[in-house]
This record gives sequence, structure tokens and C-alpha cells, in this order.
Amino acid sequence: DVKFPVNHHASPEFKDFIQSVLRKNPCDRLSGEELLKHPYIMRYKGFETCEETVVREEQAHSDKFSAYFL
Repeated sequence: DVKFPVNHHASPEFKDFIQSVLRKNPCDRLSGEELLKHPYIMRYKGFETCEETVVREEQAHSDKFSAYFL
């Protein structure tokens, strides 16, 4: 079991997710597919990743950047 500091304010879902990932016996760990369906991960389903945000912003403003650098 992972021991979280007393003053750690993580959600129960996050703590359960970490417990699921860090189980000592690999046979007791959740599979990658199961981890992707974990409530902690599902909470953020549909949110953009940082990389997706950067790409979207680059595409949206590419005309401004290319004009500046050409």
C-alpha cells in the first residue's frame, strides 16, 4: 500500500489510481486498458492535453507567426 502524507489533499479517486498503478505484484495491477477506464482518468475524458492545446493554438495563430518570421 502506498502511504500518502497526512496533509496530502488528493481525491480518493487519485489515491485509488496510484494504488492501482503501484501494486507490488504485477499480477495485481490493473491493465493499461483498465487504467484508462479508471474513474480518476474518466473524470478528465474529453479535456485537451497540453500538447493538443499547443498544436491548436499554433494552428490558430500560424498566420501571425509566419508573417512575423518571414
